[in-house]
Amino acid sequence: MQEHAHDLANQIQQPHPSKLIKTILHQVTIHPNSLDLDIRLQKVFHLEKEGVFTLQIPTRIKRCGSTLRLLIHGNQGTNTADPKLIAHLSKAHDWLNQIITAKTPSIQALANKEKVSASYVSKVIDCALLAPDIVRAIMNGSQPAELNLEKLRRLTPLPIHWDEQRKYLGFASNGKSWTGKDVG
Repeated sequence: MQEHAHDLANQIQQPHPSKLIKTILHQVTIHPNSLDLDIRLQKVFHLEKEGVFTLQIPTRIKRCGSTLRLLIHGNQGTNTADPKLIAHLSKAHDWLNQIITAKTPSIQALANKEKVSASYVSKVIDCALLAPDIVRAIMNGSQPAELNLEKLRRLTPLPIHWDEQRKYLGFASNGKSWTGKDVG
């Protein structure tokens, strides 16, 4: 039995454990407030009799811009880096650097160079002033699920104070910041 458990643990850690998952998983059912995983006990524990154990995971469906996300209860972040959001932050830092270093003399000159409006350049640069923990969360994909590029663009200009940014962007609730530290 211990040998079998060790084998399963190794298989699940492989880059593509889909074969094992297909063997173990009997059925997945999505309900409005939960996700039910029916697990074949015989395949997990090498039992002689067939049996199914249902693991019920509390979830909710959340609209995030034009997409729907299935959120696992207690999991605030997406755990998936958003390439569009990361590219936007990169552009914001690049444009701010061009202005600060005088590579480009003004926001209007940068707008002309990029063939966009000066107000758009200002909104993008505003994102270069995000709190470092917010940037880190976006880079590693642990931002709140509802924070995507579309929402970030809608919410600019952003508050200057980092604690206010956290609240404004969904990183804080009930007096605690998204990272679990006290806010304010």
